[in-house]
Amino acid sequence: VAGNHLTSLAFLAAGGPVRLSSLDMSDNLLTTASFKSIPCLSQLTEFIIAGNKLEAVPSNLANSCPVLEILDISRNCLENPKEVEALKSIISLKELVVQGNPMAAAKDQLDEVLLALTNMEYVDNRPVTPAAPPALEDGDVDDNPTFRLTNAPATPGAAGALVPRPGTALSRPGTASSSRPGTAGARPGTAQSLKEAGVQQPLMHAKAKLNVRKCASEEQVLQWEQQTISSLQAIEKQIEKTSQQAEKELADMKRYYQKAKEANRRQDELDSRRERAEAAAAAAKAAAEASPDAEVVID
Repeated sequence: VAGNHLTSLAFLAAGGPVRLSSLDMSDNLLTTASFKSIPCLSQLTEFIIAGNKLEAVPSNLANSCPVLEILDISRNCLENPKEVEALKSIISLKELVVQGNPMAAAKDQLDEVLLALTNMEYVDNRPVTPAAPPALEDGDVDDNPTFRLTNAPATPGAAGALVPRPGTALSRPGTASSSRPGTAGARPGTAQSLKEAGVQQPLMHAKAKLNVRKCASEEQVLQWEQQTISSLQAIEKQIEKTSQQAEKELADMKRYYQKAKEANRRQDELDSRRERAEAAAAAAKAAAEASPDAEVVID
């Protein structure tokens, strides 16, 4: 539904619960207020709303898209980099595109806010390199050697910087692309890497994976219920309006029928009188022809 001059998302709730995994709403006329009517998109993992008129990140985006992984809000009207902090509540979010917004001018502040999104893997199609731990001074002891192994920068460059994403035919590599490391490949922090580093029990040090919520919350269920009730009420009003219109048209038909019936009765009377007059005239003419001298009285 990209490029359709849309100003509202209410149409998404017209058919009940929405089961979309990807939605492209780019190059429309959506504002932040437009998202007040967005239904719960419980299965949406990719949402593209680039090229609209968003002046702030919608506050209800986390509740409406609980399993969102890829979000493109580029080419909007976002001015304050702190608006991006609202996305911290979407724990499943892995990729974000924000380029083309006015807030891009405040690069340092924007980078600081983006690095606070700890689950983020790609920003503007570039991988996010985690910040390196502070250097130890002489005589200091590293109390957390395990996380120094897992948090080391994966590619050359300044720690905490956004390193250009490896080149492919497209800016965003697919899941089968060799440039993007898989969980069983070159991505650091796996149990195999910890074993190679000499950790005896790697599972005790591995970072716990957050469970992705797949079920709807009570608020979402209540929202669906309210939307269903509203739809049924609208249908009931339409049925009542149609019924009233049908009754009115039926009454008009009955009135027209009575008028037509009365007109037919009058026409029958006129035809009957004309037939009697014609019969009397014919009888008088016949009598006159039979007795020319007789006086004929026509009643």
